[in-house]
Amino acid sequence: MHMSINHALIYTNCEQETSSFYAQYLNLEVQQIIKFNTEQNWRILKHKELELSIILVQVNQQANQKSTIIINTDDCILAYCKLKGLGLPGITSPEYSQLGVSFSCFDPAGNHIIVIEERKYSDPQI
Repeated sequence: MHMSINHALIYTNCEQETSSFYAQYLNLEVQQIIKFNTEQNWRILKHKELELSIILVQVNQQANQKSTIIINTDDCILAYCKLKGLGLPGITSPEYSQLGVSFSCFDPAGNHIIVIEERKYSDPQI
């Protein structure tokens, strides 16, 4: 049986500002707005070329729901330079860990975004 995760759920209390953030920095566009259950509108954002999509879920101002989204890349330093060049606010410098090299930032709703290039440092080819 093949299974995969196709979407990441991101909470926001400012749909338009958060949508604009993901459009500007990750090239995600609103593809569809659907009513999920009777209480939530889901805004589905997808990348034009990559298999990358998220669902923005509107929450009220009092809700303190936050998400973490982890985006894998094959070149973390290049991704960092591109996003830094676009003026991504609050971006951290790349750091090395046991998992690889990564950097992070927060979207306007306070959700944590981590971009990581996973590396196997025990690989004898390194």
